[in-house]
Amino acid sequence: MSLQTFRMISRVLRFDNRDTRARSDKLAPIRDVWERWMQLLPLMFNPGPEVTVDELVLDMTAGLQGHNITCDTFFTSYDLGQELLMRKLSMVGTVKKNKPELPAEILQVKDRAPLSSKFAFTDTTTVVPYCPKRKWNVILMLTLHKDAAVSSGSDKKPTIILDYNKNKGGVDNLDKLTATYTCQRMTRRWPMVVFYNILDVSACNTFVLWTHIHQGWNSTKKAKWRMFLEELGSHTLSEGNSNTKSIRNSILLSQPCLNTNQNSHSHNPTQAT
Repeated sequence: MSLQTFRMISRVLRFDNRDTRARSDKLAPIRDVWERWMQLLPLMFNPGPEVTVDELVLDMTAGLQGHNITCDTFFTSYDLGQELLMRKLSMVGTVKKNKPELPAEILQVKDRAPLSSKFAFTDTTTVVPYCPKRKWNVILMLTLHKDAAVSSGSDKKPTIILDYNKNKGGVDNLDKLTATYTCQRMTRRWPMVVFYNILDVSACNTFVLWTHIHQGWNSTKKAKWRMFLEELGSHTLSEGNSNTKSIRNSILLSQPCLNTNQNSHSHNPTQAT
């Protein structure tokens, strides 16, 4: 494929019909692709007890039970924690200080000593404000358990924060991998941004599965992610060319000869799967 052809396809690529899309559905321009992708994600990998999410928390936890969801300040709230509990999921995450459900005592930092922690409990939720330094407050909310334990280290961090830091690294690592090598291109159309992100995350998921199954694959190499993407791209390209030839040949063999004297012809579109 030439660069000009690639740019042309990228410019005209659409994922739905504007005339038939639901007017009230903000995700309509790419919903079909998104939902098909979401259906495929859980088929190849069973997550462990700790699951970290960074986008669309409720959608990404569909089908899970008995897991602990780690999220960041953009998502963490009391209402989300209760919704996840109804789905038999627990939650831990950092909280923005402007959340109305936080009591004033939690936000107070004026007289707090550095490296100090407080704990507030309800029947279902625990809130932990931790002061790593003077006049600085880090607030976590969780529904997993009621635990006021503090680590024995010099920073005296609550064990809740240690667990959060350990699990939150999964999303940070994903962001790092997809930022290093990405298929993202400059575009003003947000459905294309979502589509590019689907491709990036799918490639990363494939890398995780591949290295889990083939643990000795290039184990001494430092650039395994780049090497994997190169092999994935080459394999996908060769498979695509082979499939294209097979499809074209099958169509030619199945079509009757065209009568060149006909003044009209019909076209029966098929849906790609």
